[in-house]
Amino acid sequence: MAVPEIDAKTRTELEAAAFRRLVEHLRERTDVQNIDL
Repeated sequence: MAVPEIDAKTRTELEAAAFRRLVEHLRERTDVQNIDL
C-alpha cells in the first residue's frame, strides 16, 4: 500500500505533535525518563 506524499508544512506539524506527545508522556511517567532515546 503506497503512502501518500505530504507537504513540508503538514509533515512539520505532525512531527511537532508527536514530539509534544512524547514530552508529555515522559513528564507523566517520571519512572521512564532516564532511558536512552
